[in-house]
Amino acid sequence: MYAILLLLSILWLNDSAVAKVCTNITVPVSISARNAVFNLSPLQSNLDAATFTRNYTSIKANFTETTLTGYDTIHGDFNISAKFCRPGVTGSTFNSKNGTVQLLTHGIGFDKTYWDLSYNNYNYSYTDVAVDQYGFSTLSHDRLGVGNSSHPEDALNIVQASAEVEILLELTKMLREGTLPGINSAFSKVVHIGHSFGSVQSYTLASKYPDMTNGLILQGFSNNGSWFPATFAAWNSKLARFNEPLRFGNISAPEVQKLASKRKTVQFVNHTEKTLDVSPYEIEEIIEGTSTANLLAGIDSRPAMVPQDLPTGYMTWADASANQYSFLYPGYFDPGLLPFAEAHKFPYTTGEILTILGGPATAPEFTGPVQIMTGGKSLFFFLPLLLCLQTATYNLRSEPLKHAFLVPFFFPGAEQDNIFCGGDCFATGQPDVSSIPATADSAFPKASAFEAYIQPNTGHAVNVHYNSTAAFRVMQDFLVKHGLGGA
Repeated sequence: MYAILLLLSILWLNDSAVAKVCTNITVPVSISARNAVFNLSPLQSNLDAATFTRNYTSIKANFTETTLTGYDTIHGDFNISAKFCRPGVTGSTFNSKNGTVQLLTHGIGFDKTYWDLSYNNYNYSYTDVAVDQYGFSTLSHDRLGVGNSSHPEDALNIVQASAEVEILLELTKMLREGTLPGINSAFSKVVHIGHSFGSVQSYTLASKYPDMTNGLILQGFSNNGSWFPATFAAWNSKLARFNEPLRFGNISAPEVQKLASKRKTVQFVNHTEKTLDVSPYEIEEIIEGTSTANLLAGIDSRPAMVPQDLPTGYMTWADASANQYSFLYPGYFDPGLLPFAEAHKFPYTTGEILTILGGPATAPEFTGPVQIMTGGKSLFFFLPLLLCLQTATYNLRSEPLKHAFLVPFFFPGAEQDNIFCGGDCFATGQPDVSSIPATADSAFPKASAFEAYIQPNTGHAVNVHYNSTAAFRVMQDFLVKHGLGGA
């Protein structure tokens, strides 16, 4: 009887909670950054992208070093698209001084919606947990060159890690000073939370400007980047404007329809299905990895969009298979999330690829708490059950819970974070080291606390797995435990 009353009370609390209040804003920023200068010709074709990949991944020489000609201080004015969310309050006025704001930075291939995924009625929303359940405020943003933020023409020498860290610094200053456009809030405590490349940037900020951040959570991260070249090779990068011409090129849907009709692309697909012994599924598999699939998807199902006409220095991975390989742990994500993620992927630049591993080795003066949250496998058969129970305690109606009991308890779990763990975060080769992310402890000699947490049955993109909400709560609990709780 008591258990039933407890469950009903949890449901009542969820129903009575005041939903977060969010505002979409455009933030003008002016930066100066010490960027690298590379001696490379602009990419013009997918063959050029293949050559770039081959050179970058070659063991003959460090491609970044061989093409580097020096450094230059660049100055730029950019517009950064951001979303600010704060707790909904009743009976009182929201007071930012009483809480902590989380500055959220997405990784490669995503935009700011990584933190507030609309898929399946926002059941994978990080901000819903952080804001509605823990009382934090959040600011997520599209990194330079992504989404609705500015897309500099020079993707090689402008859109680099160092410039993006300076943008992160400016956003941090605005949060502390209360000068964020349209947001009348100043925060005394700012924590930086990143995913993947966003974690690299948050880490670099803590190294260069240790007084600007009160805490770090680095999701999808370790300080070992030796597996990134293999990941980049697996992406089989294409020019974004050719891979997703309706989104990133300069061609409209009516033009594609006209071209498809002229070339009889649609008729060919229909003819193949009727006259040959080929199923619709097989046809889909055949064209999945080509631009044809993207064109047809754009004709049939995607909403009207304005092509961004990106320069050729913006690239993206080839197809959904490359997406799954890098970001998802088979068996532990909703199969519908993969086509959703592929349809909402975002480009990366040649400059970012060449500078992604060029950050500082340590953050010697940072004194706040650090948590690394990386995907891993379940070491014991009963961990998925415990994970389900944890999810049930907090959110009985969440979609991850609905599917979590379907996860096989004895799934072998060989693939997890490929990018920063090489596929197994526990394969340290050292009996006294618990995990690969745990080796980053030495990079934070003055941190007030350090924790390397391996989220069970999760790949590199933690937020898009069945048990993501449990991971979100581990992250919030870490901040609360170390005095950085919400309002």
